Amino acid sequence: MVAVGYGWTRSPRGAVAAFAAVLLLGALHPSMLAQDWMPYMYVPAYFAFLVALASVAAGRYGDLWIAAVTGWFCVHGHACFLLFVPALTLSAVLLLAWPRRRRLRAALRSFFRNYRRTWISAAAISAAFLLPIAFELADHWPGNFAKYFGYGSSSSAGGHGLEPAVRYMLWFWWPRHGLVVLAALGAAAIAVTWRCPAGQVRRVCVSLLILNAVSTVGLVAYAFVGIDEINEQYIGYFYWSAPVITALVIVLGGLEALARRPAIARAAFACVAAAGLAAGALFTVAGATQTQTAHADPATRFSTGAVGDPVLPGGVARLAAYAHGRTIVLELRPDTWPEMTGIVVQAQRTGVKACLADPAWTFMVTTQHICTHAQRAHGIVLWLWKPNTDFRGIHMHLKVVFRRAIVTNVSPSGVVAADNRARERRT
Repeated sequence: MVAVGYGWTRSPRGAVAAFAAVLLLGALHPSMLAQDWMPYMYVPAYFAFLVALASVAAGRYGDLWIAAVTGWFCVHGHACFLLFVPALTLSAVLLLAWPRRRRLRAALRSFFRNYRRTWISAAAISAAFLLPIAFELADHWPGNFAKYFGYGSSSSAGGHGLEPAVRYMLWFWWPRHGLVVLAALGAAAIAVTWRCPAGQVRRVCVSLLILNAVSTVGLVAYAFVGIDEINEQYIGYFYWSAPVITALVIVLGGLEALARRPAIARAAFACVAAAGLAAGALFTVAGATQTQTAHADPATRFSTGAVGDPVLPGGVARLAAYAHGRTIVLELRPDTWPEMTGIVVQAQRTGVKACLADPAWTFMVTTQHICTHAQRAHGIVLWLWKPNTDFRGIHMHLKVVFRRAIVTNVSPSGVVAADNRARERRT
């Protein structure tokens, strides 16, 4: 993004503006640069896609490969980007074509003749990303696309109404005052763009605002017709890019408008640089950027357990000792899946045989961690319970307390029987 920003002005102004925007995004939402949960990982990719695509729409064809890489990463990440990436790409093409509409054929010939390296690299990147999709589709026809279209026409998708969809979009601008923030930033960005001198930077600002508007309309439409649980904001985390891109337009256009006044321009540049450094400092001390290293292997410097639960290595070892070589068959009670994933991974790392009894968890752990009929028949069944479960009056052979679950040999029927006995005693 710094390189893209530098290309807009061929001076530190553009580079500092883009760098400040990246640091602002990191300071506001540090998890998206520090954690590997997929909804967080879409945020920097989508942000980079929008910025690079706006740069291309403004005439900087050299950034096309960045738009191709980031756009395809998004498409591979989640089905919703099958809507966003094509819609934004089409919008960028229209922005490019409109000023050249009277000589469109000549402009196309010039592009393919003079920018061979640009479009060939983008085509090669697209082919590399399309290849696994084509193989998967050929091997499992009609594959995931049938599921996407089936979901879209089902009762689970959308059906929330326009007002809840707009409220959902506004949450990403500011949870309680989204409309005020959107109106203020949007008005400031339009005013700055209007005052910006004609040229490359102004075209970039216009492209950023238009693509940001398309992204906004796309999120409202997606919430209206596609999202199942509209109270789950993580589905739209990638839209955190919208207020930051609006701020980028204000900073970039403002610096360009002040460029003709050297003294004021230097002061403004210093303020933007200082704000970027402050945002970077906030990012470095944010809680989401802290990494669990208490149980790191000195040889590899990698954590031997899941982040945040140092009990995992010893706990899984106790489960293995209890199983005496038999396969551990895990049954889950509600809301214990976060610890389950850590147990499964730790077991795989250390050669402990463990699997999940319920095939419904295939979507999370893949088929390799789902028990076969033989494993269920001959394995030893253990249950994952929430940490606050009351086991008073229950005799158990095993109890391993993890951070977010308790693993024991006690089944739900055993807990019900104990509750019944306690009720009888009280009666």
